[in-house]
Amino acid sequence: MNQIFIGFDSSNYGQELAYEVCHRSIRKYNKNINIHKLVKKDLELKNIFRRIDNTGATEFTYTRFLVPYLSNFQGWSLFCDSDFLWFCDPEELIKECIKKNEINNRAVYCVQHKYTECNAKEKMDGRKQEWYPRKNWSSLMIFNCSHPDIQNLNLENVNNQTPKWLHRMEWTTEVGEIDKKYNYLVGYYNDGDYKALHYTDGGPWHPGYEKVEYGDLWLNELTYFEKFKMNYREKTEVLCVTSFNKKLYLDYAHKFITTYNLPFDLLIYSEEDLIINNKNIKTLNILKCDTEFQNFINKNKSKEVKNFIFDGVKFSYKVFSLVHAGLNFQNYKYMIWLDADIIFKKTLTKEILLNKFIKPNSMLSYLGRYNYHSECGFLIFNLNYEFTMKYLIEMRRMYLSNDIYKEKEQHDSYIWDIVRKRFEKKYQIQNFDIGKEYCKRKSYPIGHHILLDTPLFEYLDHLKGELRKKIGSSIY
Repeated sequence: MNQIFIGFDSSNYGQELAYEVCHRSIRKYNKNINIHKLVKKDLELKNIFRRIDNTGATEFTYTRFLVPYLSNFQGWSLFCDSDFLWFCDPEELIKECIKKNEINNRAVYCVQHKYTECNAKEKMDGRKQEWYPRKNWSSLMIFNCSHPDIQNLNLENVNNQTPKWLHRMEWTTEVGEIDKKYNYLVGYYNDGDYKALHYTDGGPWHPGYEKVEYGDLWLNELTYFEKFKMNYREKTEVLCVTSFNKKLYLDYAHKFITTYNLPFDLLIYSEEDLIINNKNIKTLNILKCDTEFQNFINKNKSKEVKNFIFDGVKFSYKVFSLVHAGLNFQNYKYMIWLDADIIFKKTLTKEILLNKFIKPNSMLSYLGRYNYHSECGFLIFNLNYEFTMKYLIEMRRMYLSNDIYKEKEQHDSYIWDIVRKRFEKKYQIQNFDIGKEYCKRKSYPIGHHILLDTPLFEYLDHLKGELRKKIGSSIY
């Protein structure tokens, strides 16, 4: 059985993206062949990979030589670096090597590059770039896994032998040659005859290589959100998220923007392509980010709604936006949801946030009301908490499965509460109820604006309803 193994590096999003693009380019031409992700951490957990040196430029610098072991020393397996972009079916190359092997029995096939000098002075990770004999031979290898010499790539040798012994293929004398078009080194070859591009010095995902030759071909493989995230940089430990469209911007969200004074990154989702003239504010089209959300809308938009509390579609934009942000921007420590009809007053600093509105061992901070559903115009998620991602995934599942329509009400606050209470019971979670913590009233009317009874009101006001929006205050 023929197999493919692709190196994977989790050190940053660009490297992770390189793997996805490489994998995707192969799948264009071959839907069925088994493709394996070489994940160093997984191999370490299984006690397969045990090297302790840090000389590798990537997490797959040495794990690539485990491919024959992972193939049970049987059949043919292809390994390639993650910075490859394929324009053919790699299995055609494997079959070509099998045919060649009928004449000469080789242990491994590769492109035997002849260059003697590196273009770049530094590697993509900033380390000094050095040429050595047989450089880049091991970036694409087709292993004849049952060949006697391949037994040299046992766990003992892979984990203890020198980089020179491994990468210069000193473990065999039987090295077969394949055409360079299958490992076309970008920046080193110029005849344009390629079947797989290899961005060996750096691809468009590396700073300084944004305009690398053939970079446009790689960028064309990215989705809308991948292009956004590749260029996104976190500036703070806290991410604020909101959602509104162009109409709501004109109605009230412009006040959110003009008064926003929080010292945190702000990300705005919309079902349209919004343009906000502020370099510190980023915008995303949620429908382009999450195509399954559009399916949910199409499936349910014609449902008859007698009251807003049953309008699952109307309030789903907020849910899908918040969930998308939480699942895709996990480098942040905390994520704050802010309804777009909020205006800001005193600056809410990180220190105040931690002292007054966050409990260290809580997954979620929310504005609870003892006789009604919670007020979900303001939410704080601890993105490092053990069950936060599960919670967000479950929220998304509730909508995509239409399970929200099995509940008594379908608006977002009700659904957030349902799932929160289930998680609190199942996982023994103690979430932080800001309303309960600060409101000292013994009773209040159903639907009470609980924010006004907490210190949070010093820093922001949630203009719920037409009257509050009209007068610009929750106090009247």
